[in-house]
Amino acid sequence: MGLTYGVTQLRQLQYGFEAVAGTALNGDTLWPAAASDVNMINDDREIIVVPVGDGRLVPPDTSIYTPTLTGTLSLPSTPFGFELGNHIFQLGIDAEVATQDGVGTGYVWAYEIGASGNDPKTATFYGGNNAGVERGNYGFATAFAISAEAEGAWMMDSGEIQVRNVEVSSFQSLSASSNEIVLMGNTLLYIDDVGDGFGTTQISGQLHSFTLNVDTGFRPVPVGDGNLYYSAIKNVGADPMATLELTLEHTTTAIAERVNWRAKTPRAVRLIATGSALATPDTYSVKTIIIDFPGVYTEFSTLDSADGDDIMTGTLTMHYNSTVAQACTITVVNELSAV
Repeated sequence: MGLTYGVTQLRQLQYGFEAVAGTALNGDTLWPAAASDVNMINDDREIIVVPVGDGRLVPPDTSIYTPTLTGTLSLPSTPFGFELGNHIFQLGIDAEVATQDGVGTGYVWAYEIGASGNDPKTATFYGGNNAGVERGNYGFATAFAISAEAEGAWMMDSGEIQVRNVEVSSFQSLSASSNEIVLMGNTLLYIDDVGDGFGTTQISGQLHSFTLNVDTGFRPVPVGDGNLYYSAIKNVGADPMATLELTLEHTTTAIAERVNWRAKTPRAVRLIATGSALATPDTYSVKTIIIDFPGVYTEFSTLDSADGDDIMTGTLTMHYNSTVAQACTITVVNELSAV
């Protein structure tokens, strides 16, 4: 039998949401990234050699052990879509159930970062190529980032996945899923005092770019439980759990927001982007994503330049705000009733 040589163009990253956390399932979804950007799961097991003095210059190989089994995976950057967004939010925020939009074909998915009752879905991940595949189960997101720049698409910049028990496996035969890409040109920005709520004052013609960084706070629970891998996860919090960088044209708005930074004035920021029409409208007539971010500016840049155009960047740190009674919430409207 001849050797099978791995080919970069034949790499894949597959995953499937687990019905029972930690019970491995076949992959049923392809992560939509270029094959060259996909890799295998990092097997992060530690192999420890215990030094034993036995009268030899070369130590024996009898005292070697592995105390824990775990792995990590960095999801490759890819355009962010109305359908794909659900997946990272399910893995890193909460296993939300969609609500049908009245009699419409739209389904509304609502996520609040850091809510005390959040319990994310888990998934089994498969990475490799035509020569070999490895998998890790009980996968969940510890961090992710979403960004967009003028004249571009929203991007899923990163997703950090924790898994356990990395082992040899195989791929399923899959096709790419539908994933309508969210475009920066279809994005609106609103900035308000928290007393006015979200979505009151549109900031027209000034949003140059944004980046949402989230540390989900979810981590494995390291306990003795009959296995070398974790059997549960919990949210230990993070400081900060989320930040939102807004790069604005240098106008009176940016100048005013810089004053709000100095005054530590809480802000209510809304980003809303829309896509194609839903088959049957109700409250929503088009695919939609809404990010409502309450926060305080903790950084604000001086002037920067983009092709001779002056811009400024303010970084908001997420805080629970009692006036709006929430932390950052993300609402996704698409035509998926389940993930």
